[in-house]
Amino acid sequence: MEKLFLTKDYERLKEIMDLYGQDLLQSMFILVIGVVLLQWFIRRFRMYLDRTRGNQWPVKRISAIVYIILLFFVLNLCFVQIGFDFETIGLFLAIISLFVIALVIVLRPYFPTLPFHVGNPVFIDGFFGKVMATNMYHTHVKTFDGKMVFIPNSKIMKSVITNYHGTPGRRIKIDVSIPYTGDLIKAKQTLEAVMIADPRVLVTLRPQVWALDMEGGRVKLGARCWTDNENYWLTKCDLIEMIKLRFDHESIRMALPMQQIFLRPQLGDDSDPLSGEFDANEGGCQ
Repeated sequence: MEKLFLTKDYERLKEIMDLYGQDLLQSMFILVIGVVLLQWFIRRFRMYLDRTRGNQWPVKRISAIVYIILLFFVLNLCFVQIGFDFETIGLFLAIISLFVIALVIVLRPYFPTLPFHVGNPVFIDGFFGKVMATNMYHTHVKTFDGKMVFIPNSKIMKSVITNYHGTPGRRIKIDVSIPYTGDLIKAKQTLEAVMIADPRVLVTLRPQVWALDMEGGRVKLGARCWTDNENYWLTKCDLIEMIKLRFDHESIRMALPMQQIFLRPQLGDDSDPLSGEFDANEGGCQ
């Protein structure tokens, strides 16, 4: 009896495959190829939006909506290939697509997301490096000394994160000090000239130099300029080197740390207690 039922099921499956087998295979082929091409297109489309409109448009949301619309057409082609009515399937899928798009638009801001993308340099939980990959459980960060760190996403959501690539530009901060007797105007002009001469320094935000402080026998100067995010590190290192060489060329002396040491006289000594004042910068007693 059991063999009879199995024979009938086999014959029914064979009839279905004879009638719809070729259409099913073609439909599956269209689905697989369509999804692969769709994934390829969405990756390129998202990269283009990140490069051109990343700071102005909600790239993730737009990419999700485009993906849903194109997936709707792929599924529609699959169902039509099987033999379903185009208008009925199209209307059904259109309703589902609009419903999903509405959910994406309305609920997307409430979905937890990581505050960085793959390739961003970040500082997370004491680790400074570049994000290499993310999944449901971990974020892979490659530190700049060559270590691969796997940080749980649950810990990332509770940590303070610094994303060094969250903005297109970044400010370079370089502080130098000159003695009280140094030429303040010349030092400021030299610092500004070095920054302006570097083509990587942005001209839209003009480099500036300020006198920040006066203490310890020195004047502290702050040089500030902006550069593209990807050029930040090398530009800062080169500017520090050029400032040192330019100061040497212009005979601008940088201030050295100074200390005053007071030598207390021995008991019974009638000498002036201030006579032992010592200037560590000059290397002798005053």
